Amino acid sequence: MFAVSKRNILLPGPNGERFFLKKDCMGPVPGWAEHSSYFQALVEDGKVILSASGTDKDFSQKEKKPKHVAG
Repeated sequence: MFAVSKRNILLPGPNGERFFLKKDCMGPVPGWAEHSSYFQALVEDGKVILSASGTDKDFSQKEKKPKHVAG
């Protein structure tokens, strides 16, 4: 899974592992990070955008989707 982060994020992992997502960089994410509740919350919040293929086109389409606003 590839990700683009809208912020600098340090993901805590199992056994003291850590994974750094640098702002505006695209790259692969380790499997343990994909399944963490913190990472999933970042994705739902729009701070991280995911793509299975890792192409710029996929990221730009996901970024333009409107966010749900509670009303």
